[in-house]
Amino acid sequence: MTTFAVLLVAIATAQVQQVASINQGNDSLVPEPYMVALFLHRNYTRESVHCSGTLISSNYVLTAARCFFDNDISTINMIFGASATDRWEEGHLTVTQNTSGLTLHPGFDPDSFADDVALIKLDDDIVFTNSIGSIELYGGNDTLDGQNSTILGFGLYDYQLKSASNPVLQLVECTNSDDFYTDLVTDNQICFDGSGFLSACEGDFGGPVVVDGVQAGIISFYHEDNCNTDQPTVATRISAYRDWIRDISGV
Repeated sequence: MTTFAVLLVAIATAQVQQVASINQGNDSLVPEPYMVALFLHRNYTRESVHCSGTLISSNYVLTAARCFFDNDISTINMIFGASATDRWEEGHLTVTQNTSGLTLHPGFDPDSFADDVALIKLDDDIVFTNSIGSIELYGGNDTLDGQNSTILGFGLYDYQLKSASNPVLQLVECTNSDDFYTDLVTDNQICFDGSGFLSACEGDFGGPVVVDGVQAGIISFYHEDNCNTDQPTVATRISAYRDWIRDISGV
C-alpha cells in the first residue's frame, strides 16, 4: 500500500471515530437562523449519519457531499431554527424527505475530499421567521486570509449548536502546518486556524465558515489524529463553486 493510500485510510478511520462537536466551541443559546441540523437515515437500518448545513434560500440547503457518499441514505431529516436538537424549541421546524432533491458535486472525491459540496432541494419552500432564515454566500475574489471567521456545527452526540472563531489561514500556512495537509489542501479550499484547540469535529461536516456574516466555506475535514488538536479545519471554498451552486439552486 502506498504512503498516500495509508494516509487516506487514516483520515477515514480517525474522522469516523470522533464523537464530539466543535472542539472548545461555545454553545449557541439562541438559534442561528440559517443553521440546519441533518440526520441522514440509512436504508433498512436505524442507523443515521449526523451532519450540519445551511439554508441558502427558501428551498435549498447547502452541505458537504461527504455526508451522503456511499452511506446508502434513504431519508433526510432536517431541523431548522434550533440551537439544540435534543429538546423542543419554540419556532423550530422539522422537515423529512427522501433524497430525490439531493445533488452532489460530480467531481466529489471521497479520498481527497475535493469538490466536497452538495445541495438539497426542499420539497416545500421554507417560510422565513425570526428563527429561520437564509445566509448570503461569498462570491468575491478575496482569499479572506487573516480575516476573523466562525465555524458552526451541531456535532454528533452533543446535540448542541456550537461555534468557534479564529482567523482564516493562508493556504501556504495551512499546508505547512503538518504533512497531513500537504497533498490534500488546494486553492478550492479555505483553512480555519486551529489555534487554541478550536476545531470542527464529527457531526459538524457541512456546517459553515462565516466571515462578516457571509458564508465563505463548507466544513469538510479536520486533522487525521482527531479534532482535539490545534491543527486547521479545512473547508470547501464557496467562491470556487459559486457558479455551480447558482446553476443548481438559482442562488
